[in-house]
Amino acid sequence: MNKTLVLNIDTFIKQNNYHVFYLCNDPERGLGLNFISDNFHIVCIDHTDVFEKLDLEYPGQHFCLEKFTKNYNSIYRSTNELLNNSDSMDFIDSFDGEKYIQVFKVSPQIENRCKDLNLRLLNNSAKLSQYFEDKFNLTDVLTNANLDDFIPNTYLTDISQVSYENSKHIVVQLNRGHTGDGTWIIKSNHDLEEIKEKLFHAEVKVTEFLEGIPVNANGIVTRNGTYVGGLNRQIQDNTNKIAPHPGVTLGNSYDLSFLNSETKSNIISLIQKLGDFMSTKGYKGFFGIDLMILPPMNILNDNEGAGLIKIIEINARQTANVGFFNELQFRNNISPTLSELNLASFFNINTSGDVDNYNNINFSNFEAGQIIIRNYLGRSINYSDLKLDKEFDKFKIHKRNDNHIIKEEQEIFRMQSFSENPLNENGDIRNNLFDYIANKLELIN
Repeated sequence: MNKTLVLNIDTFIKQNNYHVFYLCNDPERGLGLNFISDNFHIVCIDHTDVFEKLDLEYPGQHFCLEKFTKNYNSIYRSTNELLNNSDSMDFIDSFDGEKYIQVFKVSPQIENRCKDLNLRLLNNSAKLSQYFEDKFNLTDVLTNANLDDFIPNTYLTDISQVSYENSKHIVVQLNRGHTGDGTWIIKSNHDLEEIKEKLFHAEVKVTEFLEGIPVNANGIVTRNGTYVGGLNRQIQDNTNKIAPHPGVTLGNSYDLSFLNSETKSNIISLIQKLGDFMSTKGYKGFFGIDLMILPPMNILNDNEGAGLIKIIEINARQTANVGFFNELQFRNNISPTLSELNLASFFNINTSGDVDNYNNINFSNFEAGQIIIRNYLGRSINYSDLKLDKEFDKFKIHKRNDNHIIKEEQEIFRMQSFSENPLNENGDIRNNLFDYIANKLELIN
């Protein structure tokens, strides 16, 4: 891939006297564009070790609301908060020239606030994003994209009409949710009756339960076609010791040795096909896609043929693992990063280069991955109760400032390695990592 794109973006931004501000809770969401230009700025809420490193390397270029105000627990964690806060807006206003805003996930409130402040938004509209992201729209989207073969058996109904038949497990979902929230795996009549009582007469999506390997990848829609990257195996906990149920994604492994070349090629093809369809609707930049690779699982050998693929979900935005993969690309001299391509798309910059070669390189096997631990303990916890090391077995441990109180379902810490796979050969979290995490959680439970 042509490394001149990074220089082209930097030149374009500076010649036009633009400043791009990435607004987010977690500063890691903005990593990948900090390599481009000193006209790019991360404006975040969370005071983390990631921000400290940014602030050390690029002093005065980025802004953290918690660090600036020394207020660690009462700031509402929302991107919209940054647009309404005088301190963060003073930082943005301190730069001359035309100002562009990019956010992790757009909303009508953010759109309206940017309009009021005369700030240009580098995201797709909330309405367009929601069309692709709503779970109830998935079948319609995939049918229109000519991806019918990848649709699992599914239907929409009132929860009261759902039945559990012939001991066949099913998945029940609300229209919207994230990291497993709003999704239930039904394995018995008892499970179903509990969900019926909880959801009353809610409309739900019912899908056949697929036993396979969950994977995730990213696409970027540009004027030159759809780029792909970041294919990863989603990490889950089948023991329920560090997550409330198996549907919760705990992280990502980038070791793709369990997939043969034909399966990888088919995944690239379907992502490009979906991205090209999204482009016809005016969509630009990032989208994520969750897939299930189905049995037979013996798909390592190229002579075995491709694994069967089903599309589970579309995320019409940047996904949470992009910051990690940008850093992985940077360390492996893969240029441009996914976030650089995303920015080029919104500025309509010609990305040039060999799209197919770039996509294939991004689907290489990387001995790398991350585990993200959230607070599922049923109460808030204080970092003073949690004694974390800075590193464990080649995995760097990232966390927020020690003054934080971690509320329910917020991230406690993450473990990242760019040289070690967090999973064993069976696809489970390595025993030493699992024991380390379980012991830390047990100490504060």
